[in-house]
Amino acid sequence: MRVAISTHELPLLRPEDTDRLIPLLMDDPGVFFFSRRSIRTIRRTFSGWALVRPNNLTLRIKPLGDRAAFHKRMSAYADEVREAVCR
Repeated sequence: MRVAISTHELPLLRPEDTDRLIPLLMDDPGVFFFSRRSIRTIRRTFSGWALVRPNNLTLRIKPLGDRAAFHKRMSAYADEVREAVCR
């Protein structure tokens, strides 16, 4: 079964933009976020990406739309997470 989805390009928020976060989350109830500290590892898999949490629970993410754009953004996010963890 295929399900049509819509995607929205939302602005990147800075820590001081917390007042904008709640309306953005309410406008797109399918959104989720993880703090960088709540991710133990992030890696690309054959069909998508895997985010492993410190308690070993794994979230598997598979792109439904533009695969190249999805992998590019996830790679950039993975680099940010690695950089934050290595500090």
